[in-house]
Amino acid sequence: MILGIILGSIFSRTIHSEVPFFGSILAAGVLVFMHWVFAYLAFRHKGVGQLVKGGGRYTCS
Repeated sequence: MILGIILGSIFSRTIHSEVPFFGSILAAGVLVFMHWVFAYLAFRHKGVGQLVKGGGRYTCS
C-alpha cells in the first residue's frame, strides 16, 4: 500500500513537472527492487524478518 502511494507520487511529479522521465522510471524500479529484496530476505531468514517487521510488544499485563 505504501509503495503504491510512493510510486504514484513519483509518477505524478514526472507528469506535472520537469523531472526527467528515465530518472523517475529508474527511481521507481529501485524502490520496487528494494521492496522485493527485503521481502525475500524477511521470508527466508527469521532474524532479518524480525529486524524488518519488528517484534510484538504487550501493552497490558
